[in-house]
Amino acid sequence: SGLPGLTPPKVRAGCRHNYFQWTMRYDESLIGVPREKFVAALQAEGVPVAQGYVPPIYWLPMFQKKIAMGGKGFPFSSSGVSYTKGMCPVTERLHVKEVIQFQPVSWVLSDAQTAQVIDAFRKVHAHAKDL
Repeated sequence: SGLPGLTPPKVRAGCRHNYFQWTMRYDESLIGVPREKFVAALQAEGVPVAQGYVPPIYWLPMFQKKIAMGGKGFPFSSSGVSYTKGMCPVTERLHVKEVIQFQPVSWVLSDAQTAQVIDAFRKVHAHAKDL
């Protein structure tokens, strides 16, 4: 059974996961501590996880300052699009609060190491209130 507050990726019937990146959703309201503390505890157990993934592209200075080609704001000056923070609230929430990711493509884990990662998640989850 799963751990409340951690939602692993779902693999649909007839499909398989490529496991380039293994991403889960973190629910602070169910676990009781900020994601930062949970991730730090996993890292202390030796699990190479990270928070978020790539910030929303529209947070890049190019979009925020509307500078790309030349000094007149092209191509931004040709439309009324505003790239304000908050324009994609789900994407921002996932990046800032919910995504915990692990990139197994970066490491070849043995079955024993995989079991250690699973045990670390269970341990940190069980003791989250003490973090």
